[in-house]
Amino acid sequence: MKNKFVVILIVFSILTPILFNQNSNILYDLKDGDSIEIENSTNFLQPKFALADEKVVDNIIPNSGFEESDAYNHPDILDVGEPGMTYQNKTYDLDAYSGVYSAIVQGQGSVTDYAYSPLYQQVDESPNSFVNQSFILDLEYKILNTPDPSLSSRVQILVSFFDSGVYRNLYYVLSYYSGLSNSTNNIYIDLNSTWNVWHHLNRNVTADFESTFGYIGPAARITYFYLYVISVNRASAPTEALFDDVYLTSASSGNLIVNSDFESTDSDWWGQTNSMGQVSLTDDHFSGSKAINITMANQFTDKTSDYQYSSIRYYLGYPEGYFATQPNEVVLSFDWKYLDNVAGGYGQRAYIEVQMRDFSGYKYLRIMVGQGEDCVSTSTLVVKA
Repeated sequence: MKNKFVVILIVFSILTPILFNQNSNILYDLKDGDSIEIENSTNFLQPKFALADEKVVDNIIPNSGFEESDAYNHPDILDVGEPGMTYQNKTYDLDAYSGVYSAIVQGQGSVTDYAYSPLYQQVDESPNSFVNQSFILDLEYKILNTPDPSLSSRVQILVSFFDSGVYRNLYYVLSYYSGLSNSTNNIYIDLNSTWNVWHHLNRNVTADFESTFGYIGPAARITYFYLYVISVNRASAPTEALFDDVYLTSASSGNLIVNSDFESTDSDWWGQTNSMGQVSLTDDHFSGSKAINITMANQFTDKTSDYQYSSIRYYLGYPEGYFATQPNEVVLSFDWKYLDNVAGGYGQRAYIEVQMRDFSGYKYLRIMVGQGEDCVSTSTLVVKA
């Protein structure tokens, strides 16, 4: 007995530039468990049946030719995913409060996605991290830019605690338009500061914890420390700040922060650097007047961007979805042009993914259209239930 699959999600995803459009060429029969990668040419694959055997009922993907756009030159109706830019440099040498280096943290939201750019350390679990030891936070910071503050772009410091099985977060907001809403486990302390001048911050973290969360349990401890910026989607410019001489100390523990002055290249600071993605319509097309250009490129010259992707998606729904009950019933047809970056590093790839679901769980069909090698081709594939 054949399982009935529901096609619920179509994903076009990429880490480097790609163009998609729709067309039919050759049909290939993919059996359960098979996978293929198509590079440069599809001539080495033999069609299992003639094109005339294709039975086309209707195209279930709207705006599949990408002829209709929204106000941001995105394909209308389809969901777009464009990661924002995040960047941290722990040896920034253009402006430091003391010594040679400071840390710069930057973020800029894309048209569709906000950007969260952290620089952080995990605090080891030990008696030295217990909150009841009267911890003092002392550091220097400079706000370089906080555009779009009324839309929630901001610079802030986070001290995260674990207390009786619950995580609690204490935020020191350094640059923001207006107050943020507190909740049971998240407290914001407003310290809005002027731009382009070094500021000194000194806070009794234990006192702030007690005044906002109340009683400090004997096992309440500090778990993480973050310096970060948030930039909203459609940001007009990056949100960015400098930090230097970061100390989180108590009389008994000493400084919990490793490489607090950023003068060492060996550091326990962690971050995530992502380039900004871009999805837009283009006149470089196979048929009609438009195609979709999905781009993910490393925009940084001093370091490699962490894994990130741009994509477009269409969700058919569940349990309604689109039911495939017979072989050859669902045909995926597309044209593509792929271009990678020779110096772009390991893992560049582009693919189309079809996600299906039956009563036993999810099934995925991922069709590689470029991986480590440029290719231009066309293909039609049959998904068998």
